[in-house]
Amino acid sequence: MNGHEEGGRVKLFNCAVGQQVDERVQIFFDPTAPGSSGAAHSNATNKQIEVEGQTLDKLVFDQVETCDDVIMKIDVEGMEIAVLKGAERILASGRGVYLMIEDFVEPAILTYLESSPLRFLAKRTDYNSWWTTAPET
Repeated sequence: MNGHEEGGRVKLFNCAVGQQVDERVQIFFDPTAPGSSGAAHSNATNKQIEVEGQTLDKLVFDQVETCDDVIMKIDVEGMEIAVLKGAERILASGRGVYLMIEDFVEPAILTYLESSPLRFLAKRTDYNSWWTTAPET
């Protein structure tokens, strides 16, 4: 949709990212609020699909090794901790990782981030905060 072809700068993966590799994940789609769809919650009106689960480490770690810095945006409706646990190699890679993460759906994400290799940078909105592994300058 944005003019980038498969194999170029943008790669599409038909899966859900989380903490486990090769698991099946139930995704609940809420047609009344599509932005609130996800694996963490459901109700009787949600449509369900099952997709393959992967980790960010398995999907993209090889590409991260060739980068100076890595920029990630994680907005996964309450599954942020699972996604970060599946990116532990990326976070420990020695690359400067810059992370914008949704931190209001699951408040425990802030406690998790404070005990991670990430350092708090800024809170720009009520919904997201910025973190990094890059050294202070």
